[in-house]
Amino acid sequence: MKKYYVNTKGYTLIELIVVLSILGIVMSSVYAFLTTNIKSFSRADNQMEVQYQAQIVMDRLADHAMEAARVFTHGEVIVFERIEGMGKKKYILYRLNGTEKRLYITESNLLTAEPTTLLADYISNINIIPTSGNAGIEITVTTHKNGATISLENTIYFRNNTNP
Repeated sequence: MKKYYVNTKGYTLIELIVVLSILGIVMSSVYAFLTTNIKSFSRADNQMEVQYQAQIVMDRLADHAMEAARVFTHGEVIVFERIEGMGKKKYILYRLNGTEKRLYITESNLLTAEPTTLLADYISNINIIPTSGNAGIEITVTTHKNGATISLENTIYFRNNTNP
């Protein structure tokens, strides 16, 4: 009678292939789950960021508009004019850089000053329309980042209206 030696110290090739196949199936489902969650998180993060940036801009515009004697444009710059003590004029200047989608601001006694302080990113449009009777303005701020877009609208009435 012949004796066969059975090696019981390791795994066979078939066992290794089966284990690797099962592991591949499990890892692909884990990868799909993680990818979906990462994309969802990224979309939510983009949406929160555009909301945050739009709210910063709207708050600043509303604060300056309420204190403004008048609002007008000077070239590509949005100007809020305030009258301070002794009739001295002070200007709050906003400039939207459309290619960078950034909004810059500065306060100056000169109308020709260039806004250089970064206020917000991802700003694609700011629209300011006078209300009837020029008692205030309607502001629309639109932000956009990686497919997330939000538009905020607000109507502001001047406290220091000098318009007839």
